[in-house]
Amino acid sequence: MSQYAPKIGIIGLGEAGNLGDDLILIATIDAVYEALPEADVSYLSHGQKLDWSALRKSRGYPRIPIGIPQRFEIPFIRQNKRLFSDRDVIIFGGGGLLQTSHSSIRPYTWMSYLPESGTGNPRVMATGLGLGPISDVWLRKLKAMGTPFDRAWVRDADSVALAKNDPGWSVEQCRDFIDGEFLRTIHISDKQSRGVGKTLGVALREWPGFSVEDAVRHIESISKIENCDEAEFFVLESNQGTGMDVNFSRAVSERLALKTSMIVYQADELHEFISRMSSVDVAISMKLHSSAIWATQDIPMYPIFYAPKVAALFGQEYKGFQIVDSKLIVPSEWDETPSAKSTILDELSNQLKNPESTGARFSALDRLTYQLIRLAITMKARILNLVTNRNRAA
Repeated sequence: MSQYAPKIGIIGLGEAGNLGDDLILIATIDAVYEALPEADVSYLSHGQKLDWSALRKSRGYPRIPIGIPQRFEIPFIRQNKRLFSDRDVIIFGGGGLLQTSHSSIRPYTWMSYLPESGTGNPRVMATGLGLGPISDVWLRKLKAMGTPFDRAWVRDADSVALAKNDPGWSVEQCRDFIDGEFLRTIHISDKQSRGVGKTLGVALREWPGFSVEDAVRHIESISKIENCDEAEFFVLESNQGTGMDVNFSRAVSERLALKTSMIVYQADELHEFISRMSSVDVAISMKLHSSAIWATQDIPMYPIFYAPKVAALFGQEYKGFQIVDSKLIVPSEWDETPSAKSTILDELSNQLKNPESTGARFSALDRLTYQLIRLAITMKARILNLVTNRNRAA
């Protein structure tokens, strides 16, 4: 590799045990190597490693990208902003990084990885990014800061509206990284024969107000309509095989009268997992990327809308949580909306030509404040887990 190879960093949720985010990472690296085959690529890794040797062979990468381990920030000692400070360009996203559904300070968590701005610092382009929901506190903070990106594309109309109307960022729209064009490049094994009966694929996530009983009633209703004698649960997100979605799916499956099985995604079995998903006859899909995969395989779906991004995939307006009792089709991709991949192909070289980043960054005081808040939240959670485990042991 040339000593002048451009250095590209990728900040996202890759290798965190989420099928969708792993596919986004692969799609991003595909685009970078297509645009700049000589690139020196590094990415933020959350430890649940993909099989990069197999991916390099199947996808024709010139070299294996380097995973930079995610580590907890320690005030004054370990700073996230240093991890990618040697890069020429940083690609931020895609996926739903900037939201407060899971953590009150999640926007800081992700934006903390952006190095300082100014001459000689990496340019930052966000693409395929989903925004929201974001608390009013954070919307005011982000508006006061200004846009952290030198160029930005978000993946749906709701994210565009949120970015422009609330923090006042300048953004454009693109498709999600995981579109039909990308998914058709993933090798799918031949459909497995399951005998005489039909199999209902189910991809759920735990969500406030969506009970186990609600899920059981819906699955049993659809299985009767579709004459399915088996339900196969696909859990697209877990932490080393455990987590809320695993527990929720297991609780639902145990309550069903029909035959059930469950498969939890593992990063080193990505192709096998998608192949198994593709072998069902009909599906109930709550997850965005399970819907995209089943749509590409022309598998009929009954979606569950828990967020605007899922409704948008099916061409529907989001009106709140909705369990859909009829089959819906994912419409053809809009020709006028660029793909996330195309934004990298078209813009990455241009970003390399500009040696100055103009994006907004947290002040030193903000960083210290949020680091201390994160530390307090983490310590509280660990103490609660310790107490819970001791009580169980007693």
